[in-house]
Amino acid sequence: MVISPDGTALYVVNYLDDALSKVRTSDMAVIQSVPTGDRPIGVTYDAGTSRVWVANYSGSLLVFADS
Repeated sequence: MVISPDGTALYVVNYLDDALSKVRTSDMAVIQSVPTGDRPIGVTYDAGTSRVWVANYSGSLLVFADS
């Protein structure tokens, strides 16, 4: 998991669900969930581009715009 630079969102990869969840830190509510592909294992936030990078066990890498 990784936290956004402003601390308002937490990004969590869900290995068994093949998804990335965006969680609002003020109340820990899931505010967005997107499919990632096969078995996500890593996530990082690029503050310069406001993008969330997800690495999957299968070897793929996905990049999502933070919305």
